[in-house]
Amino acid sequence: MPPRAALGLTARLAFAFAIAAALLSGCASSVAKKSAKAVSEPGIAKWKAKDCQPAGSHGSTSYLLCWQPNDDQHGTFLRVEGGKKTTLPLEPQGPTPTASMAGRVGHWAWAALSPDGSRFLGQWSAECEVPIAFFVSLDGGKTVPVSAENDWVNNPNTEGFGWTTDGRAIVFIPTKPACGAGVFHPGIYLVGRNCPQKLIWRGNEPPPKLERSLEPRSVGQLRKTLGPNAS
Repeated sequence: MPPRAALGLTARLAFAFAIAAALLSGCASSVAKKSAKAVSEPGIAKWKAKDCQPAGSHGSTSYLLCWQPNDDQHGTFLRVEGGKKTTLPLEPQGPTPTASMAGRVGHWAWAALSPDGSRFLGQWSAECEVPIAFFVSLDGGKTVPVSAENDWVNNPNTEGFGWTTDGRAIVFIPTKPACGAGVFHPGIYLVGRNCPQKLIWRGNEPPPKLERSLEPRSVGQLRKTLGPNAS
């Protein structure tokens, strides 16, 4: 039988080893939790919840449009994935052949992500709060007005209401021709890539039941909302 002193030493060593193991386990757990925490890029923290609105989602990634009423702030699009926020490389539309200051006044007021997650239907509030809707690609590049005018300051007013499930933008156009061809009627249009337009509802004002939505709507659902004037 081992001496009593030896047994006491063995017990104390075992206890000390257990404490050390627990402490090391706790540190490792703390480090793991810290490294797993998503860290956003510098500058993101300035955006408060009140400054941002949802702009849609695709898969596990969601998007925000953030804006503060500053003279040099035109709205910032953020990607949120795994708790991490990053800024999308989207700039306001620049000058045009007839307006060198275009894009310096105004801001993004609303946006909805397309069903395929490739672009936004972005509502720009220009000088004097003139509404102009644009297609905005997530990977940057030139914004494209939904009416496809080369000089967007000459656009008709255009108001975006979201997307159809087949990837067309739902847009109200109240005045003058768009795309530079065809007989124009004010109303609700479905606008695809490269500006093919289909008039599905005629009227001088958007119907009261039509609301902006981040969720795509089928054409059938949209026609039910628009009512008897839908085509």
